Amino acid sequence: EISQDGSRAISGSFDRTLKIWDLEKGREIRTLEGHAGWVGAVAISQDGSRAISGSYDNTLRLWDLEKGQEIRTLRGHTGGVGAVAISQDGRRAISGSFDSTLRLWDLETGRILAEFSGEGSIMAIALSRDGQRMVAGDSLGRVHLLALENSPK
Repeated sequence: EISQDGSRAISGSFDRTLKIWDLEKGREIRTLEGHAGWVGAVAISQDGSRAISGSYDNTLRLWDLEKGQEIRTLRGHTGGVGAVAISQDGRRAISGSFDSTLRLWDLETGRILAEFSGEGSIMAIALSRDGQRMVAGDSLGRVHLLALENSPK
């Protein structure tokens, strides 16, 4: 994932770490550790201050990128997390898992705000700019469009 200003990127890896990269200098800034499984999904907040990672340890972790520290671990999936997105305001995230669910999270509290179940593993997610709609692709080749406007904020 590349930051909004294009100066940094963050990557997840099979070695269970995330790496923050300085794209202008072409070098690693820092390594973030904490997941017990490989990191399959990463998203950066609009302001570039935080990131969220999804792992095959069935968790998500919210990170403070400036301090290089974990803010909190989000638990609820029963399968590896392979897709994640953060809302434009940075207050919510949505995750997709091999447990065939999508979960909408409150990033300030770590609570699950809503859950959506399907049949195939969730492979990709995108949120609309206004945070009211989401599209997800699953392992069965289907695309799901969900309206989030009625979900708690």
